[in-house]
Amino acid sequence: MRMIVADIDGTLRDNKKDRLPAEMRDRAATLLAQGWELYFLTGAPAAQVPREVPFTSAFAECGGVKVNSQGLLDFDKALRTPIEILQRALGITPLYGLYGDAKARGIPVFLEGPRWTSITFLTGMPKHCPGFSSNVPIKVLKEMVREVIMREGLYLNLSQGEKPGEYAWLDVTAATKEATVATLQQNGEEIFYLGDGENDFKAMSRHGVTPVGFRNSVLEIRRLACQRGVYIDKPGPQGGALKFFDLLLEGRLG
Repeated sequence: MRMIVADIDGTLRDNKKDRLPAEMRDRAATLLAQGWELYFLTGAPAAQVPREVPFTSAFAECGGVKVNSQGLLDFDKALRTPIEILQRALGITPLYGLYGDAKARGIPVFLEGPRWTSITFLTGMPKHCPGFSSNVPIKVLKEMVREVIMREGLYLNLSQGEKPGEYAWLDVTAATKEATVATLQQNGEEIFYLGDGENDFKAMSRHGVTPVGFRNSVLEIRRLACQRGVYIDKPGPQGGALKFFDLLLEGRLG
C-alpha cells in the first residue's frame, strides 16, 4: 500500500481557518484514484481537520482521535483516562470535549478544543479564537502539568510551539504521531510524510518513512529531508505541498 501522511497546520495551510486550495483538492483526488492513500495527521482537534480535500482518513490529537472520510469520530477510551486524571488534579472539570475559558489550580487558562484524548493550552491572541487573550507563560503551565504527570505516573507527552507575534501553545497528548505512523506502517509499503514541526520529527525519522520537509520546517526536519528524503525550498502552505504532489504525480520521486 502506498501512503501519504501529511501534517496540516504549517504544512498544508498557514492558519487554522484557511481553506485548502482547489488545486490541492484536485491533486489529492488524482492520487487517490491512482491507488494512493492520503492520511492527515495533526495535533489539532478533529473540528479543525479540513473537509474540502478528499482523504482516506484523518488522525487528530496526534492520532488519539480518528476521523473517517464522512467526518465520523472514534477514539480509544483508554487514551482518555490519563487526560481525565490530569484534569481532575488541575481542578479542570473532566468533561468530554471541554474547551474555552477554564481554570487550572485557580489560574485562568484557555483550552483549545473540543478534545478527547489531549489538552491544549493556548496563550497570546490566536486568530482562530477571536476575543481570547492570555498572558500566562507556557513555562508556568508546563511545570504545573509536568508535576502532575510525575506524581500520578501518567503516560502523557508534552510538546510546545508558537506562532510568533500571535500565540503559543502547550499540547498534552495521550497519543503520539510516531506511534500512529508505526501502526500505519503495518499496512504500508511506501510512506511519504509531510511535516514542519517538532512533533513530526520522530515519526518522520522512522525507518521506511520518506520525510518531506519544506523551507518553513524546523531545522531538524530540513536536515533529515535533505539527508534521506525530499526537501522542497518553499514553505509548505505557500506552494511547497503542491510542489510535492506535482512531483509525485509526474513520477519524479522514485
